[in-house]
Amino acid sequence: MKPTKFLIIGRTASGKSSITRAVCDRLGLNQVISYTTRPRRSKEKDCVDHIFITEEDIEKYQNDIVAYTEINGYKYFTTYDVLDKSDVYIIDPIGVDNLKLKCGDQYKFIEIYIRVPKTIASDRAKQRGDKVKDFKNRYETEDTEFREYEHRCTFHYHLRNDRPFEESVEKVCTWIEEELRKGSIDESSN
Repeated sequence: MKPTKFLIIGRTASGKSSITRAVCDRLGLNQVISYTTRPRRSKEKDCVDHIFITEEDIEKYQNDIVAYTEINGYKYFTTYDVLDKSDVYIIDPIGVDNLKLKCGDQYKFIEIYIRVPKTIASDRAKQRGDKVKDFKNRYETEDTEFREYEHRCTFHYHLRNDRPFEESVEKVCTWIEEELRKGSIDESSN
């Protein structure tokens, strides 16, 4: 039986990180902490939100990178070791494609797509300290990537995150628990 990995996909400021943290805390799951060359935001903590590295540091991980993407010129990736020790991975569509290509036969991937109206995303980005210009640039940059992802419709679950936070967390917890139960049933029937 392949280990199940939950992939959380969503645009900038969709609420994916906050929901994922709450779900992992509630269900006792481990989240992938990805490496990035992006500067740390004011409220982010190193080795909690991301592992913040320099461009020069990437070479050390080159042979172990399993999923990789670039967003606004910054690099994001994870390694086999980190993925093996984790249950949930926040990732963009390009990263999902890269991950499936590199190791799709080693894991069972369950994709949860989190979407939010642009006005709500913009408000959330402002609340976390993003400049309006930076939010707009990132949103426009990811537009084609996310439209193509929606068109392919490869996600298993879809959450429109315009409800109270606790409802969103509860919904995602329910989906993950269902998938984990399915996996237990599949294992016991073998």
